[in-house]
Amino acid sequence: KYGDHGFEMINVTYVGDTLIARKVTGDKNVPAGEITFQVDLSPTKHSTAISGIKDPPPHPNEVLSNIVLSEEAAKRWENKELQRFHGVGHVAEEGFQNSQWFEGQMVLINKEYFSFAWLPISHQIFFGRPSPELSLTMMQESMNKKTSFLEHDNNNDNNVNDVVNHITRCFESTAHALEDGSLEDYSDSCIIIDDDDNLLCFE
Repeated sequence: KYGDHGFEMINVTYVGDTLIARKVTGDKNVPAGEITFQVDLSPTKHSTAISGIKDPPPHPNEVLSNIVLSEEAAKRWENKELQRFHGVGHVAEEGFQNSQWFEGQMVLINKEYFSFAWLPISHQIFFGRPSPELSLTMMQESMNKKTSFLEHDNNNDNNVNDVVNHITRCFESTAHALEDGSLEDYSDSCIIIDDDDNLLCFE
């Protein structure tokens, strides 16, 4: 949960030992499509900079020590120690103005959860793996916000409604596929076209 912005979805990818978290659903500060944080996962030696970032904050070379949990916490999180890694987190003013990178840390909690902390502003967010149904709901809500903006923007071309209807059909087809069980693998994130009935579907 991104503070007052509510729940948001990120997509995690890897380039070598660098974890890149990019927003799938955004907010008025850091929009969808932008990197929200990056983490150096090098097991023994951390690099002095995170790749692809202009003017990053100082990046320590030392490996961070693990967080040792109490016996009660260890039972809850199914881990006795939590690994930590150096990273950088993206912050910006409203409208993605004056964006900058702050020093941060990622904490691996277990196979399902991790957290990232923006250290200078003492802000920490916990992340978990969403169900396919929750993913669809969050993307639908994000789409509704974007299409509502487009519909009220008189500067857009006349085909905005066609675009809105196209995307809406994609989500409706996906929702039906989830309900009838025809989608067996949710790991992909692309648009497919069903030539039999000409339905467009996110899989």
